[in-house]
Amino acid sequence: LGDVYKRQVDDQASNTPRGLRLAESLLTGETKQRIVLVSDGRTNAGDLQAELERLRALGVVVDVHTVEVAQSADAAVAGIDVPTGVNEGESFTATVEVVSTIAGSAVVELRDEGGTIETRQVDLEAGTNRFDFEVVAGEPGLQKLEASVRMTGDAVAANNTSSGAVQVSGPPGVLVVEGQPGNGSVLAGVLESAGIEVSVVDVG
Repeated sequence: LGDVYKRQVDDQASNTPRGLRLAESLLTGETKQRIVLVSDGRTNAGDLQAELERLRALGVVVDVHTVEVAQSADAAVAGIDVPTGVNEGESFTATVEVVSTIAGSAVVELRDEGGTIETRQVDLEAGTNRFDFEVVAGEPGLQKLEASVRMTGDAVAANNTSSGAVQVSGPPGVLVVEGQPGNGSVLAGVLESAGIEVSVVDVG
């Protein structure tokens, strides 16, 4: 066809209406006007129905032949669900959401700035999968988390990781008020053993 018909292919979109307009421009008008469209039906740009109606009004017949396309394997981390806030030293659950186009085995890993929290071998189902990880809150501030998934044959590597963060506050504190000196010592000891900062005051 020559250089005039060469186009750079955009692999992020399938604009079937534009292809039909290009095919129409090649019709000579000397015979019955017919276009054969071979497609997997996954057009995601342009108004295909409007273009088919326009061609029909012009007397152009469009024959459509659908083809099946093998579904590629793709596992993606959709996000990490964490509490809005936790206290230093507190255990909390981080839920990693993985979306997969096929069922199969994979490795899901959760990390923070200190390194790997847990690496887990999982069996993915086609669709949405959720995995809970237990995390211990670090020092006060923003604790950043990163989740990743690895699956053999994954066709898209760009969506294999996702990040999240949780706000960590200082350790929880309790004020114990004693009616008499020493009355609150047992309670204070129990709270301190649980990692809670305790302040004891005497009302006397």
